[in-house]
Amino acid sequence: MKSIKKIALAAVMVVTVASVSGCNLIVKTPQGIANSPVAKVNDDTITKAQLDARMAPEIAQLKSQYGNDYASNSQVATQLKTDKASMVTQMENELLTTQYAKSKNLIPSDTELNKEITTQYNSYESSYQTQASSSGSAATSWSDYLKQNGYTVDMLKDQIKTNIITNKVVDYLTKNTKITDKQIQDYYNQNPENYTTTPNTFDFAHILVKTQAEAEQIKAELDKGADFATEAKKDSTDTGSSANGGDLGSMSYTDAQSQLDPTFLAAAVKLKQGEISNPVQTQFGWHIIKCISRTNNPLKPLDATLKKSISDTLLQNAKQTAYNNSVKSWKNAAKIKEYPQNE
Repeated sequence: MKSIKKIALAAVMVVTVASVSGCNLIVKTPQGIANSPVAKVNDDTITKAQLDARMAPEIAQLKSQYGNDYASNSQVATQLKTDKASMVTQMENELLTTQYAKSKNLIPSDTELNKEITTQYNSYESSYQTQASSSGSAATSWSDYLKQNGYTVDMLKDQIKTNIITNKVVDYLTKNTKITDKQIQDYYNQNPENYTTTPNTFDFAHILVKTQAEAEQIKAELDKGADFATEAKKDSTDTGSSANGGDLGSMSYTDAQSQLDPTFLAAAVKLKQGEISNPVQTQFGWHIIKCISRTNNPLKPLDATLKKSISDTLLQNAKQTAYNNSVKSWKNAAKIKEYPQNE
């Protein structure tokens, strides 16, 4: 009897181990990995396959830059991990938006949705064909272009669908938003650089350091009469400009918008010629900015056309703010669980 019990127990142990091993094997199959969750948002799941599809355009770009072994580059691998986490957050926001749209009956019928998706998709394809022909690269077909950039037709159509639903939600959230004449006038007054007859030109210099304390110490020295260029050569971590006393060179406002950090530029354009700013923090560190010279061209008159343009800008800003605030609210109320190990 003793030996029989031992055999029976051994058989149970074998079955148990086999079952556990079997489960592991199922999870580790390509299909199992693809279906594994990277996040759950209330009752909806974001799978690894869905995340991989959304990351495909970036992966395609990385392969074109670094080859198929792009992940062996530690800096690329670190950035990719960050970008995946950002994409998961974006997909969570999209799910929350769709869930809200369903709760408010904002999603168009399948017929309407498919019609709009087809219209927008055809517009993208037509625009590509036009640009490809004018640039002499018409040999690359639309389907090849999508493939080269990590897209499929279904992926693009899914994104169009998401955008349509998001726009419906945003319009619903801001249906009572009105832009007043005072708001338009205030925006015009507060953003003169955007509305000059020709773009103003500037010559800025800066000193860049790592900490606020360093920036404040340098500003104190400048206030006592220290030479800006000398301080820049001595202390600025921006090696590209420090040798020139921090001088960034003359540029138009249009060029400055594309070349300079937005926070930096917003502070810099408020300076009068010869004026030095208080410390300004950007993604690069702490700056002290000097306006070496600037031109001040006349403003365009605030006519009906310009009023309409500013009103559209303010309305778009209001929509973005309303949407961002709503997403925060939905997130606070939602049940969200992430599985970063599955990314």
